Amino acid sequence: MNTIYPLLTLALSQIRVFRSRADFKLLFGKDAPPPDLTRTPKNWIDMDVLNNPTNYGFRVTYSNVLSLAANGQPLLVDSSLEPDPGRRAFYAGHPECKLVPTFDLLQLMQIEAASVNLPPDGGINQSDTALAAWGALPTIPFPCRALNAGEAFFPVAAFGWEVVDMAAYASAAQSASGTDPISAKLDQVLALCGRIATATKA
Repeated sequence: MNTIYPLLTLALSQIRVFRSRADFKLLFGKDAPPPDLTRTPKNWIDMDVLNNPTNYGFRVTYSNVLSLAANGQPLLVDSSLEPDPGRRAFYAGHPECKLVPTFDLLQLMQIEAASVNLPPDGGINQSDTALAAWGALPTIPFPCRALNAGEAFFPVAAFGWEVVDMAAYASAAQSASGTDPISAKLDQVLALCGRIATATKA
């Protein structure tokens, strides 16, 4: 069982995240619309809103999206203020979790929840200053479920913030203590495998 897994695994079941325009075409059989520089970049679609628009009003509200700072990175808050006691205790035992991500509320127009605004495949030509400026904007974060009682945010080198199963992580750390240092890294290797598998399915 993986102890650490990507944030993408928190995405609501009806959310489809696209890594590229090619992914969009593979699913829908047509090209994604060209980038609209008047709108924020967005790489996901709420398939339920797309397929059942009459179930929704003019705006769609999502309770949990990753809160972002102005630079597009996760907004970090003091983990000692975490209301869940188990999660707060876990953070207290890991100095790297002194500041952790948090969730925010997101409201989108229905048409925006059911559409994407993807950059060109192959990267952005930096000589196109307008497109380059647009491409540097933070992407609208995808809607998530809340963390389960046994889960917490956790930093993983090279991947940034991910999600940890606190009990499994503690058990793996205890089992690894006093053994070959390589085995102590097992959960990180499993996390890498899980992240690759999730990205491949996205």
